[in-house]
Amino acid sequence: MKPFTYLLLLIIIAIHIGCIQHSSLENINSAKTIVINPLSAKEEINLSEFVDSVTYIKLQTDSTCITGRLYSIIITNKYIYVCDAEQMAVLLFDKKGNFVSKLHKQGVGPDEYKNMSGFFVDDNETYIEIATMDNHFFKYSMNSFNIIEKQQMAAIKSSTSKKINSYYYFDTQKAPNQIDNETTNAHIIIMKDGHIVKTLFQDKIKNPTNYYGSFGEALTVNNNQELFFSMRSNNTIYQLLDLEAQPLFYINFGDMGLDTTITSQKPFSDLQYIVENQTDGKAFFPALAINNSKLLGINYLLHKHNEPIVSQFYIRIKRNNAEYHTSRIKNDITSIPQYINLSANSGGVSHEIWDSNNYMVQVVNPHELFYDTNSDYILTDEIGKIKITDNPIIVLMKLKSY
Repeated sequence: MKPFTYLLLLIIIAIHIGCIQHSSLENINSAKTIVINPLSAKEEINLSEFVDSVTYIKLQTDSTCITGRLYSIIITNKYIYVCDAEQMAVLLFDKKGNFVSKLHKQGVGPDEYKNMSGFFVDDNETYIEIATMDNHFFKYSMNSFNIIEKQQMAAIKSSTSKKINSYYYFDTQKAPNQIDNETTNAHIIIMKDGHIVKTLFQDKIKNPTNYYGSFGEALTVNNNQELFFSMRSNNTIYQLLDLEAQPLFYINFGDMGLDTTITSQKPFSDLQYIVENQTDGKAFFPALAINNSKLLGINYLLHKHNEPIVSQFYIRIKRNNAEYHTSRIKNDITSIPQYINLSANSGGVSHEIWDSNNYMVQVVNPHELFYDTNSDYILTDEIGKIKITDNPIIVLMKLKSY
């Protein structure tokens, strides 16, 4: 389980609410059922069973580009964008890891922001958008970082967000939001051009809270710009398309599945209580890690009797329908990292696990490599010397061609 502290409150805003459409989509009849037996998972598999090679992008580290508390990383065709929540900045690196520039305009000037809660990069990489916690939304031109637009909007509380074309999707984790003078517990809020255009999964929750869960990323985008949402409380994965949520997969854990009637229509504070007190011997909260033409990856939690809760991974290679089901993926190809985390939040950093060049992605924060050593550095054959203060290392894994 990841601590709640890594989840940042993303506040995005809208001036004109307009006509908001509500949708409560709990019908999963059209979803494809994926049967997963949690007890069939191997304790460990080797990465080489489905990955051919591992390469690295070691982000440059010097006085001009030291990073602190990272929030998220976006990897595009041109750049690697690193959002640093401590500096309130976005750092740009090229695809070899060389530092390029930094968007850092924290301040009180007309083109400056006081704080930062999230950022977006447009598809053509011509501008960066910064969401702030004080009810503003900034748009800056790429490279020069001149301000293009600044808006002030009404606050929407959200934990994570994604942008597809001109639509912004916000995962509220069922926290209450005031929209058009009404309280909504909609799980997904969609915005375009400063207007909230739709809400999805409108729950009638008693005593709603602003409590956020620590169950990983719910929104994920593949390399075809298809957006997916994992509704953990009802074991269903949806594709968000044309302002609708279309049921895609239903995860069936059989007799080991947690009863979803006790998790649906619950705020996250209740879900955390259920996890701590009612999950013994159960599998629960599946989330989509990746779904594209090559790979399907699903994470879920398992609470074995009298043992800590662990994450398990279900992987299917689509070319030959080979399946891999395990608690741990050991990196037997290179020296770091020791284990592969098939998650959109590895190293405590939000990122997609598939890049535009068809590599699986993991982010390694160097300090994770020093947990059992007092050395000043680690020497590796693949990327040389690594210091505990170095910037993150991007791990790229190429699937076997079969």
